Amino acid sequence: RFDIMALIRKDVADYLNISTSEEEEWVLLGYGFESLDEEPGAQIDTTCYINDETTSSSVTKYETKFPYVSEMIPDEKGIKNLWSTGRNHEVGTAAERDFVRVDMYDPVSGSEGTYQARKFRVSNEVSKFSGDGGEKLKVEGSLNAKGKIVQGTFNVKTKTFTATQAATQSNTAKENTVN
Repeated sequence: RFDIMALIRKDVADYLNISTSEEEEWVLLGYGFESLDEEPGAQIDTTCYINDETTSSSVTKYETKFPYVSEMIPDEKGIKNLWSTGRNHEVGTAAERDFVRVDMYDPVSGSEGTYQARKFRVSNEVSKFSGDGGEKLKVEGSLNAKGKIVQGTFNVKTKTFTATQAATQSNTAKENTVN
């Protein structure tokens, strides 16, 4: 079929809350980023029962992370915010941020500029600053998810996240249980 198109990377937008106060300040992570991937990291429990020849597996949890590589562009607030975690050796809650992944291909009907989204609390693990002579400096790391995903919507004009469901992992587990 020729009418079916695969999504491309720009169909998913990533926003980081860089505020250090109660008032949120969401910035788009785009310009300067070479990659910002999602690795759901499903963990499984596998058992082979004594009366079986094959194993049975169940997904037990997720260890989601978002590895990234970006050029160090100080004028890009999101990059500078992530970079500062490693530069200043921030730990604990100082290294945590709110992160939203927006499905730009899935608009909310009747709400201009609003799309389906997922919000994560993440710890920013900066793993590397690099750059050979004459080359651009790079920042590499991973945003490691903490806790459960919050399902919701994100308005890209007002930069507002609205939760529609608080804890998807437990709700999904209940929906997928076979009796």
